[in-house]
This record gives sequence, C-alpha cells and structure tokens, in this order.
Amino acid sequence: MSAFLNSTATNAEQIMIVERRLDRLPSGKSFTGLKHINSALIQIVRFSTQTRAFEISNES
Repeated sequence: MSAFLNSTATNAEQIMIVERRLDRLPSGKSFTGLKHINSALIQIVRFSTQTRAFEISNES
C-alpha cells in the first residue's frame, strides 16, 4: 500500500509540475505547447486509473 501511495504522490507532483509549465506557456498554439498538454493528459489518466484501482481493491 505504501508503494501505491508513494507512486500516487509522485504522479500528483508530476501533474502539478506540468500544470505550472502549461500556465507559463505563451498563448497561441505551438507544437511544444500541444506536447505538454498531451503529456499532462496522459499523467492525469494514469493518476485517475491508479486511484480508481486502489478504490476498487479497498471495496472488496
């Protein structure tokens, strides 16, 4: 369980870092900006999937 919590904390930290980077991007669409957005979405999906898997394992 502690390994899961550590990875969850790491994922949350990575998401916050990417969000901060997105906030600093200039307005307008750039290829780099789109790559950052895609990376953030992938991290959020991983984080929510792991969180849901943890919730399901605790329900049973």
